[in-house]
Amino acid sequence: MLDAAKAQHIAEHELTSWEDYDAGKTSQKIQLLKQYLPKFLVDHPHLYTLLSLGVHELSEQQCAEEFENLRTAIDIIIREQISNANDMKRKVEISTLLSKSINQRKNGK
Repeated sequence: MLDAAKAQHIAEHELTSWEDYDAGKTSQKIQLLKQYLPKFLVDHPHLYTLLSLGVHELSEQQCAEEFENLRTAIDIIIREQISNANDMKRKVEISTLLSKSINQRKNGK
């Protein structure tokens, strides 16, 4: 998700690299990319830390205790991302239809 957001930022700003991003910690990267990411992730950048702890430091029991909350958080992020994509698609569709209507009215059709 962060890689895709970074690529979008780089493309929109016509950059070849982004040193501030590359040098940053994950929470800093999330802040830099906040306009491209689901709000829930931006509001909870510590989720990555908890996931990383689960992989590297927590016991199986501790991971099990965190599982439901993390699963729900990931579900919220995914649903928000899908909703945002659907909203964007709908905006493009409506913009196209409105432009078509305006052009037809201008041409007297």
